[in-house]
Amino acid sequence: MKPQQAYLIWFTTWKHKLERCPICRGRVNDEAQCKRCNADLSFVIQAKKDAEDLTQRAITQMEREKYANAERSLVLALSLEHSDIRSKMLAFVRYEQINSNKKVSFLQRITKPFRENHSN
Repeated sequence: MKPQQAYLIWFTTWKHKLERCPICRGRVNDEAQCKRCNADLSFVIQAKKDAEDLTQRAITQMEREKYANAERSLVLALSLEHSDIRSKMLAFVRYEQINSNKKVSFLQRITKPFRENHSN
């Protein structure tokens, strides 16, 4: 197994802070290299930062009611780092997408007679 694959497998259970090396499980500091096995941890650290950035982007998109974009950002963030809050945010975004589509179709149905009468 390649080190990157080991990082990704271990990454699904990783929470909050990098405390153990995904290769040898030795304690690590906030450095990009394990002191015990010399594994390069920069990939893992960068993935965590990217997941945080994608989550912030999703929050901004949710504020603008761009739920499809927020969903994409959250799915990507979850693929990099799993967290319960991201999963709950994704469920909320999907719920809002369904409800916003219902609102649009409801408005289209109500205004259809008006549009038909005034289109001529």
